[in-house]
Amino acid sequence: MSNTETLLEERRAALNAVLESKEFSRAPALAKLLKYLCEKTFEGRMHEIKEFSIATEVYARAESFGERRDSVVRVEVSRLRKRLANYYADEGASHTLHIVIPAGTYQPKFESQTPPPPAPAAIPSVPKKRWRFPVLGIVAGAVVVLVALIIALSRDRQVLTTAPIAARTSQVANPLPAGVVPLPCASSPDLPPRDQ
Repeated sequence: MSNTETLLEERRAALNAVLESKEFSRAPALAKLLKYLCEKTFEGRMHEIKEFSIATEVYARAESFGERRDSVVRVEVSRLRKRLANYYADEGASHTLHIVIPAGTYQPKFESQTPPPPAPAAIPSVPKKRWRFPVLGIVAGAVVVLVALIIALSRDRQVLTTAPIAARTSQVANPLPAGVVPLPCASSPDLPPRDQ
C-alpha cells in the first residue's frame, strides 16, 4: 500500500468516525454535506466544490439557484464548522486526524493533531485524619500552662513587692540589732507600777 493510499484510508476513517458519532447522527443534513465535501476531495474533484454545485447536488435547489438570494449553503457550512468543532472538543477529542473547513472556502482540510496526554492514573484517596480532638487537646494544654505561669509570676511579684515592706516594718518595730534584748522602760506596759 502506497503512502497516498494510506493517507486516503486514514482520511476515510476520520470521515466515518465523524459520521457515526452522536454529534452527527442527530444532524443528518450536516452529515450529508460533510460526506459530499469529503468525497469530492477524495476523488480529486475539489474544483467542483462551489456554492452552486453544493446547493444543487446536496440541497436539491433548482438550476435557477441564485447565490445572492439564497444563503442556504453559507448558513449550512457555518453550522457544519461549529458542529465539527463541538465534535472534536468532546467525542472526537482523542482523534489524531481532524476534518476542518476553513472560513472562506468549502473545501475540507485534514489536519494532524497530537493526541492528548493520557490521564494520570487515579491516586487512591487517603481518608482525611480528624485533627479536631488532638488540636483541641494541645490548645487546652497550652492554656493550662499559660494560666499556671501567670499565677506563678503574680505570686513571685507579690513576694517581691511585699518583702521590702515587711523588712522595713520590722526595723521600725525593733530598731535593735539581732540578738540584743531590750531593757524594760519605766513607761513600759510590761513593768509593774512603782510605789511611791
